[in-house]
Amino acid sequence: MKIIFVAVSLLVLTITAQAQYAVSGKVWDYDRINGVARVQLTFSVNPISPVQTCNVPPAVLTDREGEWAQTGFTNGCSYYVKPYKPFYKFRLAQLLFSRPGTSLYFYRY
Repeated sequence: MKIIFVAVSLLVLTITAQAQYAVSGKVWDYDRINGVARVQLTFSVNPISPVQTCNVPPAVLTDREGEWAQTGFTNGCSYYVKPYKPFYKFRLAQLLFSRPGTSLYFYRY
């Protein structure tokens, strides 16, 4: 009589997806009437953010109206957004945000 022992190993992974949010805004020209096109907005995590693993979405460009939007920010994380366009200066070098919003504005001067 043969006795066969079969070892079965079961590995269960639990992946918890963190909820994400979106932000948007506009880059205004110095006249505050027209938007500024093709401004690059880059994102970085606030170093004192309470959440350990924060997703950092890629940079975006403003459209021809100066408007921009980005998704994929991790709930509980705070971020900086910074505008850049060669030879342009902006009032406010960066903005801090930590929740969904549609009023992240920069002004060229």
